[in-house]
Amino acid sequence: MTGKTISRVGTEVKALRIVLITLLILYGVVSVSSAFIMAKVVPSLVNRPSGRLFLGSISVFCDRVLPGVVFFFMAYSIFKLISLISRGEPFSPASPRYIRRVGYAVFGLAAANTVVDAISAFTPPVDFLSKAVIWILFSGLNTLLMGFGFLVIAKVIEIGVRLQQDQNLTV
Repeated sequence: MTGKTISRVGTEVKALRIVLITLLILYGVVSVSSAFIMAKVVPSLVNRPSGRLFLGSISVFCDRVLPGVVFFFMAYSIFKLISLISRGEPFSPASPRYIRRVGYAVFGLAAANTVVDAISAFTPPVDFLSKAVIWILFSGLNTLLMGFGFLVIAKVIEIGVRLQQDQNLTV
């Protein structure tokens, strides 16, 4: 590798870090403000137990607060991957583990999205039950496929790491 190639990769990694930090800050603000709203809603739910209010608060939690935690977990894993790439170790034994964690986090987002969709589909007025079930099943399908995609990529990189280790031992 030449010096130009390394500096160009370093610039791309820096830009990726800046974008990731910006998105993380913006989503953190939304997540924290939603948590404050939830803190105000929970005491009123204790005083007046109502099914719709309770389902609404679960929907807000799964839609705005829980994804914030999952995104922070994903950002941590992506930062670890970026640091491995910037050190020039993209086929480190830790790389598949971080990619797998991102895949599992995507599954968590799909589960939270399914809960929100189910609550919104089954709260009155419900038009057609079969239409609501189909909408719930297909709304999170793309997210599930993305999670499986991350798991496949992690497996491919894991095999690449093993091949690289075998090559290093034979040379």
